[in-house]
Amino acid sequence: MGEFHRVALIVFYDESNRILLQDRHSKHPRQPWGFFGGHIKPNETPEDALVRETREELGWKLEGEQEFLGEFNSECGRTRIQMFVYIAPLGDKLDKFVLNEGDGMRLFTLDEADEIQKHMNPWDGNVLQALRKKLEG
Repeated sequence: MGEFHRVALIVFYDESNRILLQDRHSKHPRQPWGFFGGHIKPNETPEDALVRETREELGWKLEGEQEFLGEFNSECGRTRIQMFVYIAPLGDKLDKFVLNEGDGMRLFTLDEADEIQKHMNPWDGNVLQALRKKLEG
């Protein structure tokens, strides 16, 4: 049957529609760039997981500034993944974030993100397409 993962992810974006990605090369050298967020625990809602993961990874408490982008389902080999993706304006948060997980973070234009997509999880392409549609209208 394979593995099944449920994750909640957040994409912060700035006024130029650049998106913040996490550098996680020491843990995932073949796919070093990714969105912030993580697994949804049993009996946890996607929103609860998002708040928990954002606090764990960035030291930031989400307080309703996030907007639901969509649910994305994908398969890669024997792994199925259900992603609940949210977006939020970055504003002045970048200076307030405390990176607690990963090796760094960086803002990418959507074109740059498309270019590095081969260095992301295979299922992140659908999210990038939805981000482009939402942010660029």
